[in-house]
Amino acid sequence: ITYGGKDIFGGLLILGMKGSGKTALIMRLVEDAVRFRADQPDLKPALVAIDPKGDLSDFIEKVAAKHGRADDVVRLGLTTVAKWNPFAHLGTSCMADDARQAGFFLRAAMPTSGAEGSYWEDNADNLLSYSMHLLALAGETVSFHSLARLVTRLKEGDDFHRAELYERARANIDPTDTDRLVELASTLDYFEEEFVHLDEKPRSIVVNTATNFLRRFEGVRYRRAF
Repeated sequence: ITYGGKDIFGGLLILGMKGSGKTALIMRLVEDAVRFRADQPDLKPALVAIDPKGDLSDFIEKVAAKHGRADDVVRLGLTTVAKWNPFAHLGTSCMADDARQAGFFLRAAMPTSGAEGSYWEDNADNLLSYSMHLLALAGETVSFHSLARLVTRLKEGDDFHRAELYERARANIDPTDTDRLVELASTLDYFEEEFVHLDEKPRSIVVNTATNFLRRFEGVRYRRAF
């Protein structure tokens, strides 16, 4: 069977019973991609594999070496040399949509607790997205650690820290950049009008949902990796 490029590099769902060859098919597709025009830098495909078990990652390293692409492999994990901050691209020119896109990454990583908990998860998602936007505009490095620190200070009612971030964010925006000023105002409205005016109990639940998630990344190995 010949698979066209659109089939391989688009959306592909593989279904089958246990032992039917799903993994073998994936590995064949991966190897075909790795060896495709491997000696042509502008044409050889790039792959991202999310592989909790590690078996596929081992296979990719093996076939990459086989086809002369060992130096192309970057392996990410708690014990690997390579590090990755999924929010490092968020800087002082960050727009609200950029922060929301990064928030989708957090949403995918956050554990779900069923329909009953979805309200608090959605609110925690908003809190993290707006926090990322504020940190980025203020010139802070956005990371799991800086998010945890900001959310913790929000929990403690540290208004001074929040006000300091507001001032730094304003100073980083060109006064003629009306779009970014409007977006900053929207982010400030979230904190000053929506978040701080939540009743104590729901606000506490939202903050705890966010901090419980972020706390997973506070270990030394996680800080080093992310």
